[in-house]
Amino acid sequence: MTEPFQFKARDVTIEKRETVFQGFFRMDKLWLTHPRFDGRNMPLFTRELFIRGDATCVLPYDPNRDEIVLLEQFRLGALGATSPLGC
Repeated sequence: MTEPFQFKARDVTIEKRETVFQGFFRMDKLWLTHPRFDGRNMPLFTRELFIRGDATCVLPYDPNRDEIVLLEQFRLGALGATSPLGC
């Protein structure tokens, strides 16, 4: 049995990055790709990255079912502290 895919910041390949806004905050546009969980690579896609300080999150909770909702999703901004994105 093979180990499940463990996504890491080094798995993201940034092909191009440009600053599209520079003011009180900065907004960059990135062209990137990364492996999918089935092992194939994503086609090249773009994301805008809003560069600012630390953020907060919301943890959805359903009291009727006593459950929280968890998603596994690629989030470019989460890589900022641990990658060469320079955020």
